Amino acid sequence: MNLRQLWRNGFLVWVTLLVGLAVTPVAAAADSTAVTFVNAAHVGGRQNGRSWATAFASLQQALKSGAMTLWVARGVYTPGNSHKDTFQLRPGMKIYGGFVGTETELSQRNWTVNKTILQGDGAYHVVTGATGALLDGFIVTGGNALRQRRSGRGSGSRRGRSSGGRGGAGFERPGPFGGGFGRGFGPPDQSGGGPPNRQGFGGQSSRGSGQGPPVHTTPWAIMDGHGAGCGGGMLNFRAAPVVRNCIFENNRAGKGGGVYNMTSRSFPPRRRGGGGSGKVPEFINCTFRDNFAAGRGGGVSNDLGTAPVFLNCVFDHNQTPQKGGGMYNDFGCSPTLINCLFISNSAQSAAGLGNDGGSCPVVYYCSFTGNHAVDYGAPIYDGTGPANDPVLINCRIADNTCQWCDTGIYNWHDDEPQIMKTGSITGGYRAGRFSAGELTSLLARLARYRTRRGRVRIVPAAAAAGSSSRIVYVSASHVGGGSGRSWGDAYASLTAALQDAGRDGARVYMAAGVYKLSGK
Repeated sequence: MNLRQLWRNGFLVWVTLLVGLAVTPVAAAADSTAVTFVNAAHVGGRQNGRSWATAFASLQQALKSGAMTLWVARGVYTPGNSHKDTFQLRPGMKIYGGFVGTETELSQRNWTVNKTILQGDGAYHVVTGATGALLDGFIVTGGNALRQRRSGRGSGSRRGRSSGGRGGAGFERPGPFGGGFGRGFGPPDQSGGGPPNRQGFGGQSSRGSGQGPPVHTTPWAIMDGHGAGCGGGMLNFRAAPVVRNCIFENNRAGKGGGVYNMTSRSFPPRRRGGGGSGKVPEFINCTFRDNFAAGRGGGVSNDLGTAPVFLNCVFDHNQTPQKGGGMYNDFGCSPTLINCLFISNSAQSAAGLGNDGGSCPVVYYCSFTGNHAVDYGAPIYDGTGPANDPVLINCRIADNTCQWCDTGIYNWHDDEPQIMKTGSITGGYRAGRFSAGELTSLLARLARYRTRRGRVRIVPAAAAAGSSSRIVYVSASHVGGGSGRSWGDAYASLTAALQDAGRDGARVYMAAGVYKLSGK
């Protein structure tokens, strides 16, 4: 080999090394353990996201780079210039806000002081979620889904047809979640027989009149619509992200002004949570304030069997001219609310929390105070369905106002809310009562209130506490009195069996048959 060949071979080795050095960081950027840095204050210079000194100035550019873990410094970030632009999350992605721009450890950030703002500037959805993604430490504001038109076949497609107006949920035949959802099937304020609209509330909002697609129609129209007109702050359509330490404020939509959750791929949903994964959206230490929905759910709206979890969340000054100022659940949605505060929300009905279509949330250590409804249900409204059976445990309801009804829980049709108080701890929301690390054990504790399909079990309070291993037997075909100690000596009356079981929290075994309120 001559000198020229040696030189040429050496040159090729150096070229290979240089190319390898250039390519390696790009591969690392796609690694879920590698951190990509974003800082809106970074102007000019090199922007590859590999350090704070070379941070991306654009969050949208960082998302498009394929990064999976992002640290985002304080500042304002917009998704783009089009109404269709959104911050699209990806499965498994982790995005943290609240940095100054010098931190080397995640624990050094302060998201409450270093405000990291995702500003929609009129985007339909500021953020679009993904299953397994994490959004942590942001203020989400300025979303406006009211103008968005439905991309699917619209209301009335497939098997259902919208009822129009305000009559129930527009589902014309009996539903699998306990009853029909037909035209006019609801309390007087829905079917036209109630008091007239007042204070600017009514079927159409003065702030959103005539804008956007219909958002309260049939289950199939909801699935066809792909969330159009819903979720101004965040749209989780067939997506179950985890959202922590975030504020959703001043967002607008037809349904779910702050956030809209719909995880199901079929109706009725095949699995609790929907989406085929069994996962549900989780919101931990989040605030929903000053959001608006023209139809349902000023703060949050949940649809079609979706069962999100809310831990240590605050619903403050959200409003809708229809139902669900703070939160609205429909078509069998049964979220779990732990240590949440509903304060100063307003609506025509269901100012704090609204449940329709067989929705059965479990509400644990929550407070409803200062909420205002014009017609019904200032704190909580259980409406069309039937069988909206929420369970309230250690909750506080006080100082709510209603113009045309009393200020307690409003129940329409065959709704049976269960109000329980256990222990001697003062009920209601309290800041700092539970930590995020306790969520798994809390959910396990509250799972006893649900059946296999996610519905709430109607049980005596003592039985819910699970304090006894005793079994009480009841059989509608049994003739005579019975003591309930065996199938041969079973109660004939379900009422008698429940009263017996309630003494010490015994379990009730029921034989097949028909049981009447009069005794059997």
